[in-house]
Amino acid sequence: MARSIIPQTMNGVRTPIDDTLPLTCAIESSQLIEGHGEYTIRVGRVSNDSSGSWLVTKRFREFDDLNNMLKEYGFDIEFPKKKLLGRTDRIFMAERQKGLQVYLDALVQQLELCNSLAIQRFLDPDNHMMNYSELALQYVSMFIRSTNNIYQIVEQLPDFGWRYNKSYFLATKTGAPKDERYLLSWCYYGLDKAFGEKDIANCLKLLKSIAHPLIVPIDEIYANEIGTLTVYRFYSKGSLKDYLHQTKPTNGAYWKRYGRKSLSRVCDLNQIKNFGRQILEALNFIYDNGLVYGHLHSGNILFDLDQALPIKLLDITTGIAGVSSKYRCYMSNLKQIRTLEHCDIYGFGRILYELSTGEECPTSACMEFPTTVPIPVQHILLKILTTTGELPTILELLDDPFFQTSISSNIERFQLKLSPKAKEAFEQIARTVQVRLEGDQAKIKNVQRRTKLTNHLMSDEEKLKRRKERQAKALGQNADSNANSQGASKNLQRSISVDPLQLSTQKTTPMRLLTTYASVDIPSISQASSAVAPTPPPPPPPPPPPTSSVASPPPPAAEGDRTQLLNSISDFSLAKLKKAKTNDRSAPKFKGCIADLCSPSRTSCYDGLAIGCLVVGVALAIILTMWLYTGSNITTTTSTTTTATTSTTSSTSTTSTTSTTTSTTSTTTTPPPAVAVSSLAVYCGCAGFTLSLTSIAFSTVNITYQWQSSPTGQYIWSNINSPSSSSSFAVTSQGGSTDYQCLIFVVNPSTMTLISSVVTVVTTTNTSHCQTKSVNCNCCGDDLNTFILIGESGTQIYDINTGCAPNSYDDRTLESVTLYLGTNYTFEASTEYSGSEKLAVWIDFNDNFHFESSEQVASYPTTVIANTTVTMTIPSSISGGVTGNHRMRATIAVGTLPNSCGSSSYYGETHDYTVNILASVG
Repeated sequence: MARSIIPQTMNGVRTPIDDTLPLTCAIESSQLIEGHGEYTIRVGRVSNDSSGSWLVTKRFREFDDLNNMLKEYGFDIEFPKKKLLGRTDRIFMAERQKGLQVYLDALVQQLELCNSLAIQRFLDPDNHMMNYSELALQYVSMFIRSTNNIYQIVEQLPDFGWRYNKSYFLATKTGAPKDERYLLSWCYYGLDKAFGEKDIANCLKLLKSIAHPLIVPIDEIYANEIGTLTVYRFYSKGSLKDYLHQTKPTNGAYWKRYGRKSLSRVCDLNQIKNFGRQILEALNFIYDNGLVYGHLHSGNILFDLDQALPIKLLDITTGIAGVSSKYRCYMSNLKQIRTLEHCDIYGFGRILYELSTGEECPTSACMEFPTTVPIPVQHILLKILTTTGELPTILELLDDPFFQTSISSNIERFQLKLSPKAKEAFEQIARTVQVRLEGDQAKIKNVQRRTKLTNHLMSDEEKLKRRKERQAKALGQNADSNANSQGASKNLQRSISVDPLQLSTQKTTPMRLLTTYASVDIPSISQASSAVAPTPPPPPPPPPPPTSSVASPPPPAAEGDRTQLLNSISDFSLAKLKKAKTNDRSAPKFKGCIADLCSPSRTSCYDGLAIGCLVVGVALAIILTMWLYTGSNITTTTSTTTTATTSTTSSTSTTSTTSTTTSTTSTTTTPPPAVAVSSLAVYCGCAGFTLSLTSIAFSTVNITYQWQSSPTGQYIWSNINSPSSSSSFAVTSQGGSTDYQCLIFVVNPSTMTLISSVVTVVTTTNTSHCQTKSVNCNCCGDDLNTFILIGESGTQIYDINTGCAPNSYDDRTLESVTLYLGTNYTFEASTEYSGSEKLAVWIDFNDNFHFESSEQVASYPTTVIANTTVTMTIPSSISGGVTGNHRMRATIAVGTLPNSCGSSSYYGETHDYTVNILASVG
């Protein structure tokens, strides 16, 4: 049924694989076999061999059995519907294959669930054929016999934990109270195994001697060549995870206790603070004494509220066995996690998230948190669950003001003395874990880089770009081949050429070449008018100068070939050439008056053409001179020539202008008749701006102005106002970045249109809210020193003595408050200096990164004094917006009501908060 690329056993011992890494599944094909549909799945694992994958064949019934089992645990994943008739139809099988692919994609996203034995045997059966429970029972029985049967097995606990290859047994101990139970935990070695079982046993014995109030004591340990066994006293109240999910360790399998159907609770701020402090103290003891851990999560923390110190760390022996951490699939994507201490700090951050929300963080990193996470906890999580920067150390977290509790002074400091050999052994364990972790991170990074490069190269844009490059290259090669052939023929003509004009005995007038120049000297009007008789044509242009580079002579030919060539040249005679009849049809054909001009009575047809060309040149010279005289805009190297067609209606005096824009090239530069300017260079959507003209180079009498706009760089102009006598125009709003120009209609004595220069107003990209700044970036005591707002469900913003923020702007959006629609709220505000301060509050209901005037929910036009109370009104409905989280801005300013965006011309300060708008429950 399956083919694995990982060897089953080596000398009778199973080769370990890292099952904590995620799986990938892709259904490659489906086929009918004996009336049943079978689906071939390619399964891969992000392991040490990144190219490893195998094929598994499954029937729909096997998918259905797996789905029914997961439903019992509360995992309701979308599954294709069953069908009684037509199950073998090809179209139906194709649709079912798509549905099963969606099911597998959702299944492999449940990383913890994929470590269950049912999922492992479904997707990787060849590597999980052994009976783990039976083998574990054999090893446990060997241990019990070695202790003279001190322990007696009561029952085996199937699926007690999330690891399929870790088995648990409930036992009693001879001489212990009857109601006291012990937990025997058997675990196979992992990929981070650093040395042999003897050295591992010595390290485990050292851990057995540890006595610390925040670490679960070990009753007995055992190690052989397959794995390790650890014995603890059984705690009926369970772990911290049991407390959060309101269950007990004896309530069934792991997936049933913590599945989707289980209820969860959250801890309050004081509990998070106290529990976090105790966890940090335990971690500090471990790493301060040179030990290792790396397996911190809520399931490895025993929890009992009846104890003075309810927290105790469990499973400190797992790191010595070389087993991968529960969060290794996340750590492999975070480059800042390199050591076992980093692993536990990362696990500590995930525990804080779980204490605040009642569920585990679904991603490897998190920068936005649910509203149930308190603000101080969010500040800690932003340092840990991040993708950039260095993680804080355990000592730095212990020194954080949030974890300064009264219980911290009651925890006694313990010191453990290790021998140099023991220290070296634990250092070797830490190095082994670090080397494999860094190697996996590098491999995953390379895979991501290759995937990104492949996706980039296979994108439609890159394909089109490469197609154009190939076409351009092909055209260039054709052009080069044509040029080479032409050059070869020219060289041949230069080496051996016969001028037919020298052989002709009839005199003809040579044809003049018409050459286009970059600039033309235009004759003056007097010179053009005095040319009555036809003047001789100008001489033809001189031949191009020889190139500076001299072509290298061809390689010398053989002596015999050279002699034959010289003899052929010396024996050349015109008499030997045969006469050829040529039918020359290249002469132009003229009709009408042009034919008369070229009649035989004329001396030459070219003289008539010269007169016509001269007349056309004089006309062009007169037109260009008039344009230059009236000041028309002839732009520089790349200019825009605008032809305006103006139609005037006498009844309404309305001028409509249609502009046609073309791009030309000129070598002359003439300044525009006027320069267009804008009062704002950047438009942020909060206030309009004014367009005006400066540097006007003409008389302003009998002149009207009309402004036009175009998307920046497109030169598609449209009128934005009617012709007016005012040269300025107020723009209230604009969309994207826009170009503006002004049409100037001059009536002197007839209508003439001039065009100003172009001014561009850039629209800010709506990806963040604008930051206000007071003058000189200093509050001068006019800061928003106090802001208190009590919301719903116990939420509040409680800022006291916040002081003046840098640049007079304080981003406090981590503080959130819940408000209801159609409800009035009263908040309290004050400033350090009471003068003529005004206050205004906005909420960006439509989340467009701008605070419009319609989004102002409170204003206080009178002077803000100490503890001023202001009423805030939340509208009953949001125009263009929705309920949920929005940004709220509170701004205080001196002398006038403040603006919401843009640079302010007053002293003051701005605070930004987050509000959660909900529908009223009443």
